Amino acid sequence: MFKLFQNLFGGKAKGDPEAEWTAGRDANPVVTASIMGQAEGLKASAGCWETEAATDEYEQFSTQFCFEPDRPFMQSLSDSDGKLKARLRWDSPEAEPKAFVRLALLLMKEGRSLRDEPGVIMLLEGR
Repeated sequence: MFKLFQNLFGGKAKGDPEAEWTAGRDANPVVTASIMGQAEGLKASAGCWETEAATDEYEQFSTQFCFEPDRPFMQSLSDSDGKLKARLRWDSPEAEPKAFVRLALLLMKEGRSLRDEPGVIMLLEGR
């Protein structure tokens, strides 16, 4: 019986292309962020190990994205929000902040405010 469960739920066999794909996915998880209730709406994806490529997006997010009117979000964070500031950096090892930043920029380009949206959904693939 144990052998049956081991075969059913054990790891993928060596040389299995799907095993190689999931290993790559787990090494660099990807997050897709979207607006709640809008399955066909805006989507933004990012992987954990995107670094230099995300620099321009983070610069734009830091200086232009406003949660409150006419007040850049990153400037509105107080010194006590140090963990959030550190997490919202382009060199963060996490994919979630990168996907959020990209979604925020897409909303901004469309002239939409995050405050007016019902929420954000993030789907993590990997780990």
